[in-house]
Amino acid sequence: MTAYSITDLGTLQGDAPSPCAINTAGVITGGLMNRAFRYESGTLAELQLPPSASDATAGGISSSNPEQIAGWIGPAVNCRAALWTDGVYLDLHPLIGDAYSFAADVNDSMIVTGFTDSRAFRLDVTTQQIETLTLPGNDVRPYAINNSGHVAGIAGKGDNSGPWLFYYDQTMHIVSIPGEVQWETVDVNDADVMTGSYRQAAPSSHIHAFTYDFNSHAFTDIHGSPYLGSRAVCINNHGAVVGSVGNSSVDDGMLWTASDGMRPLTDLVGVQSGWTFSGASAINDAGEITGTGVLNGQPRGFLLTPIPSKPRPAHEPNWRLKELVGMVKEILVAGSGIGILLPSGDIIYPGDGGPVDPGSPLLRLDTAQGDADVGLAMHVLAQRISDPFTRALAEKAAAQIALSAAQSPGSSKADAGRSNWLSRLLRDIADALER
Repeated sequence: MTAYSITDLGTLQGDAPSPCAINTAGVITGGLMNRAFRYESGTLAELQLPPSASDATAGGISSSNPEQIAGWIGPAVNCRAALWTDGVYLDLHPLIGDAYSFAADVNDSMIVTGFTDSRAFRLDVTTQQIETLTLPGNDVRPYAINNSGHVAGIAGKGDNSGPWLFYYDQTMHIVSIPGEVQWETVDVNDADVMTGSYRQAAPSSHIHAFTYDFNSHAFTDIHGSPYLGSRAVCINNHGAVVGSVGNSSVDDGMLWTASDGMRPLTDLVGVQSGWTFSGASAINDAGEITGTGVLNGQPRGFLLTPIPSKPRPAHEPNWRLKELVGMVKEILVAGSGIGILLPSGDIIYPGDGGPVDPGSPLLRLDTAQGDADVGLAMHVLAQRISDPFTRALAEKAAAQIALSAAQSPGSSKADAGRSNWLSRLLRDIADALER
């Protein structure tokens, strides 16, 4: 599983930021008490405000050039939708109207979605064209827009009918969820996969995170942590979801991926880091995660950054590793025992004296080399194990077999009639595993 480093976003005039969004460049934006902020590469700064503004926050950020940040300015009694283009403030309210307005998100084409006191909207800032998102008799709240201009949000009636998840692509679609969707933020990625939270039917009535693929109409309950409930707030274009998990006494941020399932953020960085997490609010396509937590008793915003795998040294004989993997691709467990799948596609099963094929590559190996060969094949097979804990055990066993074989005196017993490349390879495998 991927390891992460953690960065404290710091404070500004004693206030800690509450991140709302992160773009592909790792730029974070959100609220800082009564101000909107932008964070990049260790620098936390306020966004520009007009003199009349007393407070502000930012809710969405584009990955385009120029960079767009959507949000609103106050005072709260008559909030005005706002857009910052490379840090320069633009008042969107005159384009929208009504008593007050909020901008919830913006995409790379400068299309903004949000709502006013009387309607939901999708606004093309470049052309100044505005659309009203309607569901008669319902309060419609857009929360996210993708780069195709498709909007995701929640709608419901004042008489407590609903609420419903909706998807808008010039037509309003009510999305069927097997439970009551929560009046909380939802998100949509560029593949039209949405994420949010819903309450399960009685008797459990727990709140679970979900994903919904609008194109395939596939609903997935992604809850899987030891906690009672989970909430999802953001999904990236690889389908990774972040949010929070918790019960009556314990809360944590969470990350869900199709490969590893749902994991609390404390599992990614370890409790020894000094951090506890309130929740994750956004994830970008690089896998960087931002949100809020507590560091040594003080509220803080954070950035989690995936740690890249250590690159292989330039001198490592990749071509020899590939040749060995090609020679013995997999170990097959069948009714007649353990067999070897050769590059030709032939399966060799061991007989009384070993493989029945007299030309088998295994017959050309001494004992230690054969053991290392099997260890490497086990490592190949381990990648197919879906359960992370079991996969790790199998990989560890395979590594121990290869290391033991590499350290055996027999690994250097190559006869004079053939190359010592396998013996050298075993030493190279040992070095790589020890790194």
